[in-house]
Amino acid sequence: SIALQNYGRSNITGKDLYITTESGVHKLEIIGVVNKTSNLLNGMSGDIIPNFIYLPFTTMENISFEKGFDQLIINIKEGTTVENIIGYIKSNAVLPMYSTIEISDLSRQRDNINNITEIAFLMLFAISCVALIVCSISVATSVSSAVSQAKHDIGIKISIGASKLNIMSEFLILSVSACLIGIFFGISAGYISLGIVNFILKQTFSFDIGLLATGVSATIFLTATFSLYPSYKAASMIPIKALSRE
Repeated sequence: SIALQNYGRSNITGKDLYITTESGVHKLEIIGVVNKTSNLLNGMSGDIIPNFIYLPFTTMENISFEKGFDQLIINIKEGTTVENIIGYIKSNAVLPMYSTIEISDLSRQRDNINNITEIAFLMLFAISCVALIVCSISVATSVSSAVSQAKHDIGIKISIGASKLNIMSEFLILSVSACLIGIFFGISAGYISLGIVNFILKQTFSFDIGLLATGVSATIFLTATFSLYPSYKAASMIPIKALSRE
């Protein structure tokens, strides 16, 4: 995806890549593209987690005019021992005297981060489900309350010939209109908050329009769905009972 975005094609072997360091701009030749596995962590690549350029440490030494390094990434075969890795590093790199070598398994760290990310995703999903249930009950309760308060008016409308469809449409339009007003203020608050965050962090975060449209559509659908039963109860009232007062 990064190759397509920057070069218009996925196979960019042999293409030039320019990188900027403290010593200037340097031209490198691309010899391959890493195909990362698809998971939640890689889905954030480029936004939260930066993309990586892999190059030989000797090349990095040459373009940075510095000798030495503090970290190496080594791709090892299955069954390789820690002693083999230390021996490889000592035989292929010039290490300072009395230097300490610390080995960390990046694949294990990646798996741990993936697990944490997936757990956080599941927790957020569970919270969203609870919020969805609470909001749906609130919609049904609000419409039921509006029906109770307008019982006398409903009785009059039914008495003079209003159909069930007329009564139901009235309360559905009322609930959806309230929903649209809430969506407007919610999106406005979101844009203002996003602008403040971008200003403070000096970032360029933006809304996902597709995701926003999906959320708005789902909100309107759920509001209409959970308003149906209270609206139907209002339309099914017996005029004489609706007009009676305690």
